[in-house]
Amino acid sequence: MFVPPELTGLWRRSIMVFPDGSSDTTTEVLWLQTRSMFGDIRVPAKRPKPAGEGFIAYSDADLLALAAMQGFGGVLEVDGEICRWRRQFDYQPPGGPPDEAGYKIDGDLLIETGLHADYREDWVRETPPDALLAAFTLGQDTMLVVAGDHFIEIRNRSIALPEADSLADLVKQDLASGARDRAEARMDLRIVYGRVAPIDGVPWQITRSTLPWLEGKSLFTVTPPLAQWRLEDTNREHADLAPLFA
Repeated sequence: MFVPPELTGLWRRSIMVFPDGSSDTTTEVLWLQTRSMFGDIRVPAKRPKPAGEGFIAYSDADLLALAAMQGFGGVLEVDGEICRWRRQFDYQPPGGPPDEAGYKIDGDLLIETGLHADYREDWVRETPPDALLAAFTLGQDTMLVVAGDHFIEIRNRSIALPEADSLADLVKQDLASGARDRAEARMDLRIVYGRVAPIDGVPWQITRSTLPWLEGKSLFTVTPPLAQWRLEDTNREHADLAPLFA
């Protein structure tokens, strides 16, 4: 069963209100929803700026700050006014309650309210309701979702994370024991967001990523051509997807 059309597209969070009444309006949060699959990336305002290539360009303190990012992807199940995000990929370690919430839509505003915690997230739609939607996979470890001119790609890390309160806790333990290589491997889950149409002459340009040194690059400098991916779902005829492959 496909996601209701009114839930699909690219959504940008405007505010999150936490159970204690505090709020966050500075983290950049983007959720891209196709008819079945979704991708999500959350970049704190205080994230270290892009440095040189690879984790080697970042200090231990920077690694801990990078580990505060969030992002995930998988399949959304909708039951009435309840959303259940089934995460197949997650930047943070497993643990805690399932990602489930109630939702209400008023025009281009979506209000999400937690079922297992008393939070609220307000989302604003950034794509028209009839935007092109497509979801692709590359093997078992990589997914790509597209809505209109926006895309999110996720490539899984090579090692599984144990249950923990946060990725930062795991990274801190690794750094304290001198195992920086393991800390870097834990952080090596790539989530990228960007635009399909060229920006400054670069098509499929990455503008936000859990690996900051990728920002400004074209997606297809770091992943195989789209022709090698498997199309999982779309709201268009296959011939209408040709511009994505150009």
